[in-house]
Amino acid sequence: MFLAATLAACADRRAVVAEAEPGAILCRQGADCDAKWARAREWVTAHSRWKLREDTAAVIATESPVDSLSPAFTIRRLARPEQPHGEAIVFAAGCSPERVQAFVDHVPRRGARWRKVAGPAPKHTECEPPVDRLEADFVHFVTAPAAR
Repeated sequence: MFLAATLAACADRRAVVAEAEPGAILCRQGADCDAKWARAREWVTAHSRWKLREDTAAVIATESPVDSLSPAFTIRRLARPEQPHGEAIVFAAGCSPERVQAFVDHVPRRGARWRKVAGPAPKHTECEPPVDRLEADFVHFVTAPAAR
């Protein structure tokens, strides 16, 4: 009886799907990686405020001003020694909120624009948008089936 009740309880539950954390995008050398690399370039050019400073078969990197909350991007295409014919596309982004905060701390606060970076509840204390959200969007875009 106990076994039947347990099985009945399990039958009513739906499977839980856990979304994997964003990270390296794995692909096979050749057409698969080439297509994902092209989508990575497309995403960077659409989402970066900064110009590309490097655009090769192994690296896509934007300029990276030192005093901005707008993130700079570096995307790398790496071989995977543990996986023959496998590659990984790795996302990195960053900005310099510390430099922005240092600037704000040394300039007289005037007007409404300072409310978001200074005061008791600053809103802009990290990259805008946050790097983890950018990374999730990047991984989703690059791994989504290409539009035909």
